[in-house]
Amino acid sequence: FFTRWLAAMLEIRDYMFLDELENPAIVPGNGPNGPLAQDPSTWLSDGTNFTNHVQAQLGISVFLPFTWEYKLPK
Repeated sequence: FFTRWLAAMLEIRDYMFLDELENPAIVPGNGPNGPLAQDPSTWLSDGTNFTNHVQAQLGISVFLPFTWEYKLPK
């Protein structure tokens, strides 16, 4: 908090996971059930790849109204 009505937040996240990536090339030719490009078994590349995704977020909050006086009940 900078003031009673202004705040900021910084967040850094690191996601690490194994991922199956899409095949970088379209498979040419025809198979028994039609074009190989329409065969789901040819859509992904062989094996898995390690993915490291780093993400940073910055947030600013403004609380309205700027002035507020809270009174406790008697």
